[in-house]
Amino acid sequence: MKLTAEEVKKIARLARLKLTDKEIEQYQSQLSEVLTYIKQLDEVKGTAGATRMTAATNVMSDDEVTNQPRTKELLAGAPLTEGDSIKVKAVFDE
Repeated sequence: MKLTAEEVKKIARLARLKLTDKEIEQYQSQLSEVLTYIKQLDEVKGTAGATRMTAATNVMSDDEVTNQPRTKELLAGAPLTEGDSIKVKAVFDE
């Protein structure tokens, strides 16, 4: 897949890069080679949609509360409280 100079300029603009004409020509060639390689990878049988590098299916564990803090102990360390909440100074003027 051959990129045009305009496509390289657009990519450079999105990346906020200022490129000379020589650099545009150089990147046009290099990026085209990368895209060609990626296209080859897409054509390899059996890789379509491959997103994982391992065979692990579910490595997530269930959420369990194992050390629930006690409200009274937490509130005891706060300078100001109101009911079961920690009271703080107002941030915004009313």
